[in-house]
Amino acid sequence: MFKLYYLMVLCLTLIGCSSREASTVPPTAPTGLTMTPAEGKIVLTWQDRSADETGFSVYRADALTSDVDMQQSGSGFEKIGAVKANVETYEDGDIEHGATYRYAVTADRGGSSSSLAAEETPVIANLAPDAEGQTLAVRTNEALAIKLEATDADGDALTFAILT
Repeated sequence: MFKLYYLMVLCLTLIGCSSREASTVPPTAPTGLTMTPAEGKIVLTWQDRSADETGFSVYRADALTSDVDMQQSGSGFEKIGAVKANVETYEDGDIEHGATYRYAVTADRGGSSSSLAAEETPVIANLAPDAEGQTLAVRTNEALAIKLEATDADGDALTFAILT
């Protein structure tokens, strides 16, 4: 006749264990990842949903990365940076003008990482137009001709305002 025994090992080391060391459960993934194009950079923000992460890893892929690959395996993404625990923003200044990017963030703890928190809408790196500012002084009742020039590498429409 056989006897059935149950054995549970919580942690076994020479110096003792803490619940954090014994945990193999990854931290909770961040949520609400947003991307905001700014001059010469893209600013990423997210909400920290984990109470015990040691930091966050930031990943970038080009816009051609499929949604299935992005969500399931993370393929196509390259790690571009990391921030410390409780930091909810990252600035990507290594962008190519006019390129379209997708981003993802993971919460990290030790050797484990959360699932990807990814923004579903790709963002296009957009730089400010190049225009030179000038200040002019004009006498009353004199005609004035002003030539305004600016270029925008993105091809965005440009508008000018004359402030009086």
